[in-house]
Amino acid sequence: MNAEIDQSTLLKPDEKKVHHDYSKFSVGCILLFPALGGFLFGYDIGGTSVIIDQIKSPDLSGVDWFSTVKDSSFLQGALTSGSIFGAIIGSLVCFKIELIIGRKRELIFASVFYFIGAALKFASSLDWTKNDFSIAILLIGSIIYGLGIGFSMHGAPTYISEMSPSSVRGFMVGMKEVFVVTGILIGYLIGYIFRDTEKGWRYVALFPVFPAIILFIGMYSLPCSVRWLLVTGKHDNAMKSLEFIYKTVPLDILNDIEIAATSNNKEATFADLFRGMNKLAMIVGVGVLILQQITGQPSVLYYANTIFSDAGLSSLASVLLGSFKVVVTLCAVFRVEKYGRKKLLLVGSLLMLVALVVLGISFLNN
Repeated sequence: MNAEIDQSTLLKPDEKKVHHDYSKFSVGCILLFPALGGFLFGYDIGGTSVIIDQIKSPDLSGVDWFSTVKDSSFLQGALTSGSIFGAIIGSLVCFKIELIIGRKRELIFASVFYFIGAALKFASSLDWTKNDFSIAILLIGSIIYGLGIGFSMHGAPTYISEMSPSSVRGFMVGMKEVFVVTGILIGYLIGYIFRDTEKGWRYVALFPVFPAIILFIGMYSLPCSVRWLLVTGKHDNAMKSLEFIYKTVPLDILNDIEIAATSNNKEATFADLFRGMNKLAMIVGVGVLILQQITGQPSVLYYANTIFSDAGLSSLASVLLGSFKVVVTLCAVFRVEKYGRKKLLLVGSLLMLVALVVLGISFLNN
């Protein structure tokens, strides 16, 4: 290996422990700052539900183009799915440039997109913007915000998994999902706070700029992920990243670095996904994600305020929904090692089926 290692910073084989002595503060930062990207993704789900609902109101929208949105199901759908469209673009871009910019820069770019997108959505409510121009700004802001979602949801779990100590890696990646559902809850909650405020939706749209700034500063201060540094041949910097986590760099991790540094890092092709063991893993992984999305359950979250309003309930119901989602996600994260991922997935799928059937029947009866 090219990098010269100070042997005094390494644990000897007979001193090696099962749980390496890592810095809890550093590990906390490795979780907190990247997971803010997930938080802002979740916030978009909860916040969009509130924004669309208020923009359609002649009393609360505070804009003269509310009727254009209210009378157009296409516009409502476009404004709701604009961030998802941006996320698709962002994910495809990350797939091409991830090895060039690394996970850290992915999340820094995500923070910038989040900031610009939220600022544009807020700007669409200002008096100097009129009618179609305002709607265009709101839509563009949603798409740019979606780019942040694409970059962050690609970079955050990867960065966390590559930087976390092995003893807490699964828990750390799971906690990222808690940040996502917490973002959904906060989006509903802020919407509830401004539910009776004229132009209250613009404050809901503006809120993400503050977490985006924290995300930018936090990721700028964190080191690049160890694996990316190794793949790009920056072995000295990889050791510095490890020293950020561990008080003394364990010998077994050093050996892993030496193996990674001297191995042939052949880039996989798209066709490799359909060969050998990769084929089954891809079918299961992608299949679960696709089936989870096409059930329509994400749409229920995006339109929660509208659904509850049609049912005669206040926006407080959305806050209760978000709170319940946080509690259930925390239970899953803390119980996954006991019950296993497959069992939790089967129980969750069954409960989702029951909930969607009940929801569908309620719409038919209405």
